[in-house]
Amino acid sequence: MHLRRCFLAKFGIYLGYAPEQKLNDQGLGRLLTFILKGVINNNTHSRIPIAMPKWYEDTFLELIYEHDIDLDNIEIITTDYIPLIFRIREKLRERKFGFFSRIKVKFLPVKFRLANEFFNIISGGWSFNKLITISALIISISAILGILLMPVFITAILLFIGMKGVKRITRRYHSTVLSLLARYKSNGKDIKNDKLVQKIFERIRDQELFKLAQKLNSRQDIENWFVPTLFWPEIKYLQGRKVVTVPDIVFYDFPVEFRDEYWIKALDRVENTMATADKFICYSEYVKNNHICKRFGVASTDVDVIQHGHVDMSNLLTGTSSEEILKSYIKEYYESDDYLNGFPLHDCDYILYASQCRPHKNILALLKAYKIILRERFIPIKLVLTGRVYDDDIIADFIDSNGLHCDVISLTDVPTKVLAALNKHAICHVNPTLFEGGFPFTFSEAYSVGTPSVMSRIPMVKEIVKEYDDYPNMFFEPTSIASIVDCVSWVINNRDLALELQEPLYENFKRRTWDIVANEYIKSIER
Repeated sequence: MHLRRCFLAKFGIYLGYAPEQKLNDQGLGRLLTFILKGVINNNTHSRIPIAMPKWYEDTFLELIYEHDIDLDNIEIITTDYIPLIFRIREKLRERKFGFFSRIKVKFLPVKFRLANEFFNIISGGWSFNKLITISALIISISAILGILLMPVFITAILLFIGMKGVKRITRRYHSTVLSLLARYKSNGKDIKNDKLVQKIFERIRDQELFKLAQKLNSRQDIENWFVPTLFWPEIKYLQGRKVVTVPDIVFYDFPVEFRDEYWIKALDRVENTMATADKFICYSEYVKNNHICKRFGVASTDVDVIQHGHVDMSNLLTGTSSEEILKSYIKEYYESDDYLNGFPLHDCDYILYASQCRPHKNILALLKAYKIILRERFIPIKLVLTGRVYDDDIIADFIDSNGLHCDVISLTDVPTKVLAALNKHAICHVNPTLFEGGFPFTFSEAYSVGTPSVMSRIPMVKEIVKEYDDYPNMFFEPTSIASIVDCVSWVINNRDLALELQEPLYENFKRRTWDIVANEYIKSIER
């Protein structure tokens, strides 16, 4: 057992992620580990407190292990347990409840009505004026049994209880629950997006983060809390000083692309988080001036701009060869895929875009450009994407209608080492994004393993690259399909020259280590 180091900690890191949010394949997750490593190197005398709900501990540990961070250097603070309803939802989401396929249809309404009763009770939906404590306890236990035991047994319990309140709720939610079930059986995604279900989980989530804050507020050694993203208005429960990172508020620049209800709710969470923060950190002057100061009236002195550090992926490819990494990944994750099973990705010409599938990532424009490169420029090359492109109807329809199924390869949940190997074997990395909070990681990630990049001309890039003419054919207009086609085609045909021309930019990035960046974060958080 390792001896714990217990010294005064001036700041801690607060994470409020929902259970289903994974960080291993996202830029924000990698950024968090880069900063954490740098902080550890600058803070050798104390363990860094990192707070999160209990439901996120395993996911966080996966991220820590993947990036070789020693647990001796951190102190994980969590709530005491994972709420039962979150565990049930995870089982539903993963379709691990085998009884759904076995029980008879006539018993399903009973089981789901009971589950809904339970959701309301544990989320505070019923007041004690309507339901005495002992009745609530009985119904709660009945609901749990309704989920786990035989439908006939649960029906008997319902008949025994015979409560008017149960009957009212039963009548009220009968059709809702049945419709949830129908959608779940046809499409597992829909039930987690249902408004009723989301309302229940949001209420429980809020309660759990309140409990977490109570635990954190009892700590006398933590004066400041570093919050690495701005979607957690629950930080209002924290008594310490809150320093919030604002990667960007892209909604303001592209309101049409973010017009559906999901993103409107997300913007509401952003604005509520901004309202409770004491200080802000961002990655670019553009976000500071246009998103934070201008939109929210925040004083310039309350916002620090800290640019990203250099990302070197070459160290991830020591030991196991990049070829073997890709072979193992394909075998493990795509053995049942008729096309990808055994696919020689390591021996295939492809361009890569490593990004999540979000409205501002401009994936549809890249697909349109790729189609021209493939079908009109006659360049035989694949396009590899790491986002869940088939979850986006518009993107999926474009791939389907243009017969690009075998040309566009979608790889998801890509581990860091696999991402390094993908970058190494790509002809070039393409980043057509319409907006980023800072200079994209993708450039140094790719160049560090010997691959050139092409990317969008966006404000954050202009802050680093003063003259685009210094790097010919590297930057394109993201709204121009022709511009994307020209740049990508040129780099495909002139890969070695592109590497030579981009070397000065990469060498400039190498000087900005994550130790330097982390030291800037520490100073910003603590002053």
